[in-house]
Amino acid sequence: MKKQEGSKSSAIKIAADILKKGGIVIFPTDTVYGIGSISHEKESISKIYQIKSRPKNLPLPVLIADAKQLEQLAIVTPLAKRLAGRYWPGGLTIVLKLKTKKQSLGFRIPDSKTTRDLITMAGAPIIGTSANLHGRPSVKTSKELDQEIVSKVDYVLEGECKGGVESTVIDLTSKTPKVIRQGIVKVKSFTLQIETVEREKVKVELKDNFSFKKYQLTVTQQTGSQALIPAIIKIAKNNKFKIAEIDAINVNNGPGSFTGTRVGVAVANALGYALAIPVNGEIGKITLPIYEKSKFD
Repeated sequence: MKKQEGSKSSAIKIAADILKKGGIVIFPTDTVYGIGSISHEKESISKIYQIKSRPKNLPLPVLIADAKQLEQLAIVTPLAKRLAGRYWPGGLTIVLKLKTKKQSLGFRIPDSKTTRDLITMAGAPIIGTSANLHGRPSVKTSKELDQEIVSKVDYVLEGECKGGVESTVIDLTSKTPKVIRQGIVKVKSFTLQIETVEREKVKVELKDNFSFKKYQLTVTQQTGSQALIPAIIKIAKNNKFKIAEIDAINVNNGPGSFTGTRVGVAVANALGYALAIPVNGEIGKITLPIYEKSKFD
């Protein structure tokens, strides 16, 4: 194994050159120390499994330098785009379906310039699994690295892991988002449900997309649908959420009362447009209100 010498930039270049040749490198990230290779080097990936004593049925996560690399490799859902925009670069690994294979992988942009520079200089995404034996604790300094692992790689890049905790892993490959591993990031993502079809009654609900916990607020008063926006602000404030953490809106578009249905749908469409999120399952498409029949029809 080569030892790090010279400046930090020259060390990153050496590590990148080794990766390009099919080598295996240990490197610092924003969370914990990682071990990796170029993500499409099958022989190197097989070696990483052997070095870590990791079961072959557990896919290895991939580190990328920017969102363009993600678009090239994976089917990126609207929710994935929202959460990537919110938490990347950072300690959130998002599992998505691949474009070219019937399988899924976890992707992440690390909040470490050293790691991103390494990926960029290597010219391709890299494997980014923790540099420890399977089942053992991860490490955040080079001094903590298992020497058995160190002896089997081609290079160790020195640096700092400022987080010290593994990334949070979420699975977005199905209609039901799941937290696979709770790590350094606490993911906040909500679906807003709007009900204003009844006269003089407003019902607002926020559902946590991962824990499925629901927060409800019902307002019954003469102002009716005019209370909708204050109700949304109130339920968010009372439960310490941000409007920007709403990732989807479902609105009851009727049949219902003329004013209530119209206001509910209008607010849903406006919020959906402002946040670039789906309303009743569709992005960029106006949801139309359906009014209940009048006795004069």
